[in-house]
Amino acid sequence: ELKEPDQLEFPLPKSLDASLRSYQETGYRWLRTLDYYGLGAVLADDMGLGKTLQTIAFLASKIEEGKGPFLVVCPASVLYNWEHEFQKFTPQLETALISGTKEERASQVKQALDEDIPVLITSYPLIQRDGDLYADINFSTMVLDESQYVKNMNTKTAKAVRNIRRQQTVALSGTPIENHLGELYSLFTIVMPGLFESPAHFKSLTRQEISDKIKPFLLRRLKSEVLFDLPEKTESTEYIDLASEQKQLYQTQVNLLKEEVKTYIDKDNVQSNSMSILAGLTRLRQICNDPRLVLPNYDGVSAKLLRVLELLEE
Repeated sequence: ELKEPDQLEFPLPKSLDASLRSYQETGYRWLRTLDYYGLGAVLADDMGLGKTLQTIAFLASKIEEGKGPFLVVCPASVLYNWEHEFQKFTPQLETALISGTKEERASQVKQALDEDIPVLITSYPLIQRDGDLYADINFSTMVLDESQYVKNMNTKTAKAVRNIRRQQTVALSGTPIENHLGELYSLFTIVMPGLFESPAHFKSLTRQEISDKIKPFLLRRLKSEVLFDLPEKTESTEYIDLASEQKQLYQTQVNLLKEEVKTYIDKDNVQSNSMSILAGLTRLRQICNDPRLVLPNYDGVSAKLLRVLELLEE
């Protein structure tokens, strides 16, 4: 019944502004079934099969039942993307993005609770520092996006996530195992605490025994398995905030370009300098991609490039 959740009826949420493919509906019902029995889940579908949409549908259905609050923890690079996906698929549901300085984050968490905003979205780097902000909150569900971030149970991130009070944990990952089986142990100490007695007990099990034990709580579909249900190509837009160094450089270039254009306007020769203005706009686009396209000696980071590397690795 856990693997083929056909007996329990879980209608799609009314607030969902999207059509789920058949395998996505199965994933949604699977998440609802595990939640019904008070169990954690690892949704490990191949990349590009819509883990985010299935999760948003799941959370929206629980919100319509009056459950909450919910916490989504994700890599910093996709923080704004999660907010945009909620706005896209459930436009009437409110979310709170927890970011900025410590004071700002504390204010954002308090405001979200005061205003009954059901979904809080934060990042793995911030969850390490904000344990005190969530200490008195008992979340209905905590979602871990790209849960390979907690594959090492001894890291500060994994410890911080384990300390969050919640009734259920849903982990999302296209690569639940990257290097060795021990990563599964770390993940399941968060998703299903107590499933494995101890690290020593886990190591004593064969691969088949581990597989049998986690099978009810892990759902993985490959693209090859659902090709009949996929369009020819799916395009997705990711919304990424610039790194701080990029922002500073971008703003400097904007100011320089404004002054340059003002000079052309004052001299009434904008038309003859249109190529120079176009070159300035191109520089701004290049800075958004990677500032080294403009300044070869730039030694800061590019938020876009970091996200591309994450996607390639996954």
